[in-house]
Amino acid sequence: MKAFIISYFGPNSDRRQRRVDYHQQQIDWLLENGFKKKDIYISCRKYQDTEFIKGINYSIRTGESGIKGIANSRNELLDIFYKTNDPWGLFLDNDSILDERNRGDIFEVIRKGTEFHGLGLFTPINPATPGRGAFNKIWEKDPVDDYWVFQQGTTSGKMFFMKNLPLFNYKECYFRPDVLAGEDILFGFEVAKQGLNPAWCHNIVINELAKKVADEMVWKSKSDATTRQEYNLIYKDTAVELYPAMRIESGKLRASPHFKMYKVPTRLVFPKKKIKGLFSK
Repeated sequence: MKAFIISYFGPNSDRRQRRVDYHQQQIDWLLENGFKKKDIYISCRKYQDTEFIKGINYSIRTGESGIKGIANSRNELLDIFYKTNDPWGLFLDNDSILDERNRGDIFEVIRKGTEFHGLGLFTPINPATPGRGAFNKIWEKDPVDDYWVFQQGTTSGKMFFMKNLPLFNYKECYFRPDVLAGEDILFGFEVAKQGLNPAWCHNIVINELAKKVADEMVWKSKSDATTRQEYNLIYKDTAVELYPAMRIESGKLRASPHFKMYKVPTRLVFPKKKIKGLFSK
């Protein structure tokens, strides 16, 4: 299994150094969880010489920023991943790890070659996102100690486990660099078009190490007067334009008709004791 990271630390400042430190913590976490440096690929922008880590695979992108730069960096990494024989790959921002509340070792089960039939990609649940809290009453009905539990949901580029689509005879999917918002959610919709579930895994919890630092930083260029709310409206309008089965109701994007159209189940549950790898005898 390999890890694929997009990385930009922001302008030179104390906050930048804090993000560099968090990224080093992320690399340490990957190594502690069985990754080798040669298994880590980073698409980076505006690195200083001292910020490269020996033994890791880097590609340097220049001249692109915003969603276009993010999408093209992820697509570059997807191309590398699709050429491997790994059933799954891990895609991350440069500060994302899993925290101690996980119920089960997701790396162990994936390294067995487990297909998780019906899944195309999945993300951890996120305590920082409304409706996706970690192990609160929302998830009390989930038997996460005995099962891997997946629920259809919107994709987050902060961290996702991606199935190697061509390895399973599916069409390769890529991020759209031509959209103005919601490129990660739209990527999940492209996976759903193939009849595979973009899902949240209720067993694993993301920890965004640099979230506070990111919130303190400017999240867009100073010349861009567009608000977050306006970006959300742009993303929803784009989704309706790209996927005619979708609609906006009371300001919310209703995705279920789209997923139903492609016959993607809303929930998948796998007993932990019966998990077998693709290559198990």
